[in-house]
Amino acid sequence: MNQWETPGRGGEIEALFLSVVHLSLETNVTSLQRKDIPGWDSLRHAELILAAQNRFGIRFTVKEILSIDSFEALKKIILMRA
Repeated sequence: MNQWETPGRGGEIEALFLSVVHLSLETNVTSLQRKDIPGWDSLRHAELILAAQNRFGIRFTVKEILSIDSFEALKKIILMRA
């Protein structure tokens, strides 16, 4: 189990995602896609990338940034880098 998936970390990736895209904490993010979230525009995408990079101390490649179109895509990249 990765450090960001442990119960003690409180689902940090999910919390960050929900906060940046302005969704309630009760939202089930597992199947959410960018197209399903009206507020997830190019500016919100940049905010999400910067927030994740700052929070988890990683840097995304351009290819990774362009591939992040869902919560699961973001989570996968962060967990690969951890």
